[in-house]
Amino acid sequence: MKFELIRPRDLDTCLMKSWHQIQYEDPMLRHPFLSPGFTQAVAAVRDDVEIAVLETDGEVVGFFPFQRSRANAGQPAGGPLSNAHGVVLRPGVAIDGRDLLRACGLKSWKFHLVMAEQVAFRPYHHVVDENFYMDLSSGFEAYEQSRLATGSQSYRTVLRKDRKLKREMDSVKFEFHTEDTAVFDQLIAWKREQCQEKKAVDTFSVEWTINLLRQILDNPTDHLRAVLSVLYINDEPSAVSCDLVADNIADTWIPAYGELHAKYSPGTVLLRERCKVYAETGIAKVYLGTPGLRWKDTFRSASDPFASGSIEAGLLSQVAKRSISQSLAWARDSPLRGPGRVAKQAVRRLLEHYTLR
Repeated sequence: MKFELIRPRDLDTCLMKSWHQIQYEDPMLRHPFLSPGFTQAVAAVRDDVEIAVLETDGEVVGFFPFQRSRANAGQPAGGPLSNAHGVVLRPGVAIDGRDLLRACGLKSWKFHLVMAEQVAFRPYHHVVDENFYMDLSSGFEAYEQSRLATGSQSYRTVLRKDRKLKREMDSVKFEFHTEDTAVFDQLIAWKREQCQEKKAVDTFSVEWTINLLRQILDNPTDHLRAVLSVLYINDEPSAVSCDLVADNIADTWIPAYGELHAKYSPGTVLLRERCKVYAETGIAKVYLGTPGLRWKDTFRSASDPFASGSIEAGLLSQVAKRSISQSLAWARDSPLRGPGRVAKQAVRRLLEHYTLR
């Protein structure tokens, strides 16, 4: 197999066509964050993005986008803002992750949301988790009936709060997509407040992350677009979400809501409203992300397995990092889960702070 490293700006029409064709051949590769447009958007706001183009017998069979640090440590294009990553590889083509690493001249590649079915990275998984999604393939009404049929009391509570909100407030208005910069600014402000309250790394404390959202919002294409949705209560934004959409898949990328009307759960009201539109426009799958928040469990139809881990050029480094990750996972489910959670969060904050630079 031949490898060629290029910059995203060097993706010509032929390479773009090959990338989209490979995605078409494998439905799991149609995730918005695996589209060439996302990699190009990241490259528009960062100068460390590269793509490995994989060829066999003169035919392009895969693409591997990544960011390279000065120390040749790799991470996904978009870093912590990437909700899916890996190698976009033609079905039937096999490659080992470490061979890919060497071809890219990387000492390591850390990942947090690789599709677990990707064989190239399977030996390097540290933790495999669920990535929840809503199945809208039969329409929104069918989806909602399936949730109610499970006996989900939490989903019934969502519907009750929706009715209560519209009954008690003078004005409730939903806008599927807005170009209002004030709404965008409010979304960023709420997310930053949320990070401070949770003592989490402030993703939007660095300029490039905000510029990435703006880059995609301002430059929609036939293959990738961002949707900025808002729920107004009494003419003021109460919940905002920036979703990433490609083909027939959407990802609830950056959601947030204000505290003023929190008792009505405006974030879930907004999710229902925009998913009605998604279903009407042919979106079949809406990713909600990994477990941890109650609303995700309330809305999920099913899940796909995604993995976190890392590939190291050195065997000792590989074993050490895998042992640390597995120890933290064990502590989470053991009698030490309290201290274990604190340790895991501290490590995660440190790593996320590094990857944002």
